[in-house]
Amino acid sequence: MCCAAELRGRGSGSLIARSWPLQQARNVGRDFSDHGTRVLIRDRDSKYSGSFDEAFRGEGIRIVKTPVRATVVLPTELAERLAAKAERRGLSVSDLLIEYADDGLKRESSDR
Repeated sequence: MCCAAELRGRGSGSLIARSWPLQQARNVGRDFSDHGTRVLIRDRDSKYSGSFDEAFRGEGIRIVKTPVRATVVLPTELAERLAAKAERRGLSVSDLLIEYADDGLKRESSDR
């Protein structure tokens, strides 16, 4: 069995540093998929690479990025607003979020 320190000594440390977070994203994506998660909401931070998103997309999970300038809202207040709006429209909260994501994707494609 080979440990990470031995591999680093062989000149592949940067490969391990890049592949480990991606493998963790795959593992989490698989867990999310197994539990029926269909949407991952994340911010637009540059620390997330394209391969990070692809790890989740590969498990059938849609990535929704938060708006660039989101207003500051307490999480409980946001959850209450979403639940109330979903109830008024006869949707589940996850279906409402998917609808928002679809609308955002349509706007992004029409802006190009």
